[in-house]
Formats: sequence, C-alpha cells, structure tokens
Amino acid sequence: MVGFVITNAAYDNPDVKGLVYIAARARNEGQSLGNFFDIKKLPKDLLIIDSGGFAYIRSFAFH
Repeated sequence: MVGFVITNAAYDNPDVKGLVYIAARARNEGQSLGNFFDIKKLPKDLLIIDSGGFAYIRSFAFH
C-alpha cells in the first residue's frame, strides 16, 4: 500500500525525477486500492476510517 503514498506524494512535482518501489504496489492511473484486494476480507477492526475517508491501520496490527 505504500506505493500509493509515494506515487501521490511525487505527483506533478518537478523536483522528482523518478521513483523506486521496493515491495510496494504501484497503481496505474484510475486504479484504487480496491483493485488489489477485497477490503471486506481484512480482519474486522483492522482499519480506522477518518471523516475524510482515509484509512489507517490500528496499532495492534504491528508487533
């Protein structure tokens, strides 16, 4: 999922000459996270969805 973050952070930034993805998924234009896996299959209560529609992984998922 980190590929989405780096892709959007670099979008239309003239200072960025290239991106390197290591163990990340780079989406194609128009794709969303839902194109890669079914969010409904994640463990219940894994994600926190804020009022803006952004999803965060709850801390219990990290050991």
